[in-house]
Amino acid sequence: MNTDIDETIRAALHDRAGGDVHVEGLLAGATRQGRRRRRIHHAMVAGGTAMAVLAVGGVLSALPWGAGVAPGVDTATQPSAQVTGPSAPSPGGPGGSPSAQPSEVAAVGAFRPPTADAKPLAQGGRVGTGQLLHLDAADPAAVRMTWSTGQRHESLTVVRMSAAATFSRYEVLAADTEQGLAAARRGEALPPPVSTDQVTFGGKPATLRLSDRVPGRQSSGSLTWQPTPGTWAQVVVYLDDRPQAGRTEVLAVAGLVRFDRVFRCVVGFRLAWTPSGTRLTDCSFEAVGRPGRVATYSGVRLVTGKAWWWVNNHDRADLDTSGPFVEVEGRRIQSDKNAAGYAYSGTQAASLSPGKPSISQADANRVMGHFVPVPGDFPQAWVQDPLH
Repeated sequence: MNTDIDETIRAALHDRAGGDVHVEGLLAGATRQGRRRRRIHHAMVAGGTAMAVLAVGGVLSALPWGAGVAPGVDTATQPSAQVTGPSAPSPGGPGGSPSAQPSEVAAVGAFRPPTADAKPLAQGGRVGTGQLLHLDAADPAAVRMTWSTGQRHESLTVVRMSAAATFSRYEVLAADTEQGLAAARRGEALPPPVSTDQVTFGGKPATLRLSDRVPGRQSSGSLTWQPTPGTWAQVVVYLDDRPQAGRTEVLAVAGLVRFDRVFRCVVGFRLAWTPSGTRLTDCSFEAVGRPGRVATYSGVRLVTGKAWWWVNNHDRADLDTSGPFVEVEGRRIQSDKNAAGYAYSGTQAASLSPGKPSISQADANRVMGHFVPVPGDFPQAWVQDPLH
């Protein structure tokens, strides 16, 4: 199991359970059901933003903005491609050895979704409008970046390896109101602050909140401000190895955030059938550093009446394809209980993750039976709307 994934889940479960947990045992069953890696992605994107982070330590080194792989290059199809950026040293702590040495994991660098011809937030753009992504972070140590857009809110989650060999994660949230930031966090409340200070950031008034580390939770820090009229932003940093989050770390991370670009949220699949009345409400795009390359993943949140569900794409090699299987209109798909399911086409795969309430098992199976991977490479062939 990859150490970065292992430690993220371990910390998150510790946070929810209020004590130590054994990730290996809990994930063993999920692995057998074919959920190992992409369930983690779904949890990070759809299940709430309380996934824990470890320390954002070390010096945030400088890297010329725009260095690395040019945006729009699908390095996932180019195994020999190299992404510039600092190599991450070996992570510490429990969790076992990763499948690849951290020094081999590519930094995301300048790898981004395709750009959109739209106004950035710095020029009057609006968050949560269509399948547009307005957030970015100039972080040379990022090894995983996940963008998500919803209705009137957006989020960017960054996983990084710092120069101090400390695994870390932070979130950038944006909404059209300050209250809307809670929706960008998927309703997850932040720990109560022990200090609240009014500061100036980027020439704008901002609120800096810090919390102590308490049993079962990390210390945290957040900065909330209004970078442009009509947009509220928040950076949330969690620190696991210190008694209290420091203002230095929070302000340093906030300094990485950019509001001057717009990207299109695209996905690598189409759904040739969905239940009547289905509409798309959220979209996510993820770039993940792998040895010598950057892999791309995507997903959409769909709503049918009061039911909601996510469909994500995967590499088939990431999933357990042992079954059980059913046949849908002549196509063999993997069907799970509770309306979850998996479909395969060549090296590509998709998963359906149900919400509460969700669509029926029969409808879920039929959706997976009509999963169609987009032929061609990211980003030219990928689409914004998989329903049409």
